[in-house]
Amino acid sequence: MATVTVGTSPFGVAFNPNTDKIYVSNFLGNTVSVINSATDTVIGSPIAVGTHPWGVGVNPTTNKIYVSSLGGNNVSVINGATDTVVGSPIAVGAGPSAVGVNPATAKIYAANRSDNTVTILYDPSVPKTTGLSPDHKAAGDSGFTITVNGTGFIKSSVVRWKGADRTTTYHSSSRLTASIPASDIKTVGTARVTVFTPGAGESNSRTFTISKAIPPTAWYLAEGTTAWGFSTQISIENPNTSRLSARVTYMPSGASPVTETVSLPAGSQTTLTNDHLLSVMKGPRDFSTRVTCTDATRSIAVDRTMTWTGTGAPSPEGHSSVGVTSPAKTWYLPEGSSKWGFECWL
Repeated sequence: MATVTVGTSPFGVAFNPNTDKIYVSNFLGNTVSVINSATDTVIGSPIAVGTHPWGVGVNPTTNKIYVSSLGGNNVSVINGATDTVVGSPIAVGAGPSAVGVNPATAKIYAANRSDNTVTILYDPSVPKTTGLSPDHKAAGDSGFTITVNGTGFIKSSVVRWKGADRTTTYHSSSRLTASIPASDIKTVGTARVTVFTPGAGESNSRTFTISKAIPPTAWYLAEGTTAWGFSTQISIENPNTSRLSARVTYMPSGASPVTETVSLPAGSQTTLTNDHLLSVMKGPRDFSTRVTCTDATRSIAVDRTMTWTGTGAPSPEGHSSVGVTSPAKTWYLPEGSSKWGFECWL
């Protein structure tokens, strides 16, 4: 007969036949000792686990070891290939003692002596990521929801952004979403996105690109008319410290587009008056407008004002609209009425 010295108050023992290793929980030492069964010698230093480790279970198929911590109400997971703890302990019931493993179903059973329950855990595999959506944003954009696609996700999997956990929603074993705050994309650079599964580990990483914000160089005005008693003027702001040029394209109904180039002094507002519009389009027209800054690295701002004097009105009436920076397939208009004396056009 022989003895092997391990940690303080050894309690639980489990054997992995595939690696010929024996794992011993040291109840008062809060560690697990590893023994080489071929030589009956301790391998390395004891592995630190939870408080008062009790039961030990082995899954030979995945080479993972499960240790219940009676005082911590959790189960620690050890990677048998490296004999190191994987991630944080997994919370179970009160006073977990024995641990059973079913390699065929990859389920782990923790017997909780203090609340008369058994917690059933799954033996998760290391998750793998295959893509991000979106995978880029401009610096300074608002917060957003990122979709992480991959395999091996479980309900406790968490998306990590540069190593920090983010609020995660589980959708399926192949899709997670996470909330990314605006503070994560304040500056230009890249972010390492991974998925961490307790008891399994961290996935491969995907790169999220945070690019320099591209200022809007094109503006669109859907409405405008110099006919039917209306007057229209277009204002173009150049907030930059240097002179710029804008390419203005008018798209009149029933006629070909008309384009002109307008000079914009530094720090100025340039107004294209109703008389100017009548001259450029050679008479009264209903039209839409596109205004483009010729310098793609600079931004401008564009709005449109329309005025008219209704029959019997004591003074002119009017409305104005800021341009939009891109066309879209769907638009939402919160207000509209053809009642109460109002007229409405789209």
